[in-house]
Amino acid sequence: MPINTDNIKKNEYNTLKRSIVGSSTLKVDFCQVCDKSIIVPHNKINAVCFECKGIISTDKYKSWRTSVFNRDNSTCQECESREELEAHHIKSWKNFPELRYEVDNGITLCSSCHYKTLSYGNRNLTREEEL
Repeated sequence: MPINTDNIKKNEYNTLKRSIVGSSTLKVDFCQVCDKSIIVPHNKINAVCFECKGIISTDKYKSWRTSVFNRDNSTCQECESREELEAHHIKSWKNFPELRYEVDNGITLCSSCHYKTLSYGNRNLTREEEL
């Protein structure tokens, strides 16, 4: 019988949620890279888990990000803003590990436009849904 990952994810989320009941300073969120449930300060946006923070701090990731920004002239490719820029993986980090460092799989977006993408944060699309 196949494992229902949605139930596992829901159970992890609920377990963390119970551990911070009554806290006005913490919330449960999802890592925007790997979609793992994590506890973060209540005002934190764009949460990243400890493991992924290590990945996005590597020279390889920083080089990819810089290359995407340079190619796009440090301009959001949706609204042309030059503020609060982020490098977005067109095909997600989680579902397409073979494309993680391909510059052609990146696009520069401002944080507002990035949030509107189908694969942003905890919008847990499958590989098939992204194709």
